[in-house]
Amino acid sequence: MYDTKGRDNGLFWLSQLMFSCPVPSEFQSLLLLQSSESESESSTTTTANIKNNNNNDNNKAFYEQPALYVDLIPIRTPPRQKDYLLTYEQTGLKKFKTSEKIDLTELFGSKYVIPPIDDAGRWQNLPICRRHDQKPYRLVACTWTSSSYSRRGDEDNISDSAQRLREWIQFHLMVGVDHLYIYDNTDTATRNGTLSDVYSVVKSFNTDRLTYHAWPCKVCNNNRPAHKSPGERSSQYAAESSCRERYGELTEWLTFIDTDEYMVPMKQNKDGEYNWYPVLDEMDSMSINIMKFRSSRGKPRIELTENLEDQSVCVDPKKVEKRKANITTEPCVGPMRNKTFLQVYNCEYIPPPKPDRFKRAMKQIYRPSYVLSHYVHYSTVTTDMDQSYSSFKLIYPDKEYMANIHKHNKHWEKKNPEMFMDETQGVLVHTRSVLPLETTRRSGECRVGSKFSCTMGFLCEDDVKFVDDLHQDNIFHNADGSYCNCWNNKVIEEILVPNLEALLF
Repeated sequence: MYDTKGRDNGLFWLSQLMFSCPVPSEFQSLLLLQSSESESESSTTTTANIKNNNNNDNNKAFYEQPALYVDLIPIRTPPRQKDYLLTYEQTGLKKFKTSEKIDLTELFGSKYVIPPIDDAGRWQNLPICRRHDQKPYRLVACTWTSSSYSRRGDEDNISDSAQRLREWIQFHLMVGVDHLYIYDNTDTATRNGTLSDVYSVVKSFNTDRLTYHAWPCKVCNNNRPAHKSPGERSSQYAAESSCRERYGELTEWLTFIDTDEYMVPMKQNKDGEYNWYPVLDEMDSMSINIMKFRSSRGKPRIELTENLEDQSVCVDPKKVEKRKANITTEPCVGPMRNKTFLQVYNCEYIPPPKPDRFKRAMKQIYRPSYVLSHYVHYSTVTTDMDQSYSSFKLIYPDKEYMANIHKHNKHWEKKNPEMFMDETQGVLVHTRSVLPLETTRRSGECRVGSKFSCTMGFLCEDDVKFVDDLHQDNIFHNADGSYCNCWNNKVIEEILVPNLEALLF
């Protein structure tokens, strides 16, 4: 993760939001299942129950209840320099010291005063849970949401979270995700007994496959990436770290996605249902640890929208571009009330296979046993990356150790167990909301030969040839001459959407 020249801190990508707390050795036995013959009768009974019925509700509750609580007291020290952090045994580079042992007196001096415990700051009553001898799940998904939130720059407020969450939960339960963890960022989630609508949605499902977390912490700022002080959605990133740290041990595969993103399996199980298990079986047979999905935003299909009753939300508070000022406006539209977001946005402006430029905004399903740190789109630390030079050479004495993974990225991907999914395995559908005010000039923007970008979706027939270099020029049209700009997924349209509607409506 480091670079021998120039800046390298950026490569750690918010790793400060995740930490692991080693449990003192005298307490570790409390976190393990006891299976020896010398155990007490009650302990033996509990162990037998867990082994015989690993999916039983009571046993899950036993696992999820903390075994003990600890206080974490930080000891603050001056920042360490790179030459002290890295050694020859770790890197294989002679520029670093040849011993992994660090003289703390030499590093920090003999007069450094550790602050009193009461002044050091602490986290109290951190729950420490039992370790699992078996993984009860094959695939889990986590998401961060809120009753309302602002997009980057705080210019646009989105308030359809509860409706989206209900559909997101139902869809992923339908396609074989074993458990869903919901992190609720609504600031009223735990205030004075007030329940957020996100909480109400979660509790409306009569299933033990959902876990709800009140997660009210807020971001420091929410500026756009190009801003001189770009904000970090720290609450969301911390939720992702929490999900992987807390629940990664329970599952073979894990993903963290937004409620406007759908992980769609494209393989059928033995009952003919589209389900993630056949895909996971294939990944097991190929020894794949990370499934990667190219991402692009779907467009809302014009035929599945309707005029909004409240047209006050269509007023654009921002100054309209001069070149658009003369385009005739019309009532704004939104998704039809009896249609799913999945169907409305099943309209990709680039048909499969997606070009490599869509790798940048990928999302992943990964094995938490392999991925030690994950950040939004990327697996930032894996067990392979974490392997030191000396450890690597013990196992592979004749192979070259790649000291800087990022400089060997193409070579790394070819030799390691991760791959991009194709459309026969699984797809990511991104249904990011188009704001009502963005639909008021659709007739002028969405036509053959228009010089403006069209935010709405007009379906192309299957025989319309796609040319990537021309897709922004508004030249595509159907056989009857009608304008079109997107293609839909037939499995989603003809099978998954009807099944989802049957569960929702």
